[in-house]
Amino acid sequence: VDVTGFVDNILPCFHKADTFVAPFRLARGVQNKVLQAAACRLPIVTTAMGAEGIAFASPSSMWIENNEDEFAQACIDTIENKTEASSKATSAYEAIRAEYSWEQQLKPLEVTLGSL
Repeated sequence: VDVTGFVDNILPCFHKADTFVAPFRLARGVQNKVLQAAACRLPIVTTAMGAEGIAFASPSSMWIENNEDEFAQACIDTIENKTEASSKATSAYEAIRAEYSWEQQLKPLEVTLGSL
């Protein structure tokens, strides 16, 4: 575990990581970090608060655990079960590309502009 404190660019940290661990008990805006981890194809372990508002957050795309022991076990599972970790990371990555891409997000604007 590396605790870096503030960094100017988080992307290199994501690229060096094996798992993204987000034990949020209060989450206001930090879910963006979960989305960034998904975009980097990292296995994600988070709480319900960390998954809040993320349309694709489910057991098939990430570990969502609120119990401390289960949360810790999920972190261990990402290391011991690489196949499951990779499957969840791929599911989250595919979902973020489908649901959160610029193309997808701009579709309503294109429709509106096209109707003018």
